[in-house]
Amino acid sequence: YSAMLRIDTVIERQRHHTLDPETAVLEFSADGVVLQSNSTYHMDYVAVITVGVDGVRHYRDYWNPVAAAAALGDADALAKGVGND
Repeated sequence: YSAMLRIDTVIERQRHHTLDPETAVLEFSADGVVLQSNSTYHMDYVAVITVGVDGVRHYRDYWNPVAAAAALGDADALAKGVGND
């Protein structure tokens, strides 16, 4: 991921509290630069985060792979960047 993108800004858009006080759902966006093409990068994410006494216990995020492929140039670039070559 860091070999493909330079993330410059992460902005929290919305925080959703759950019935479990150790779990939160966050909507956020990331802006930066695609390193290979020097083009701008913007992605919106939704993350489910569970914390405990030692910090983050579980983290899962959801994003739009079609938008990521478009930002990186094509689906092959996306697959190569996430280790699916």
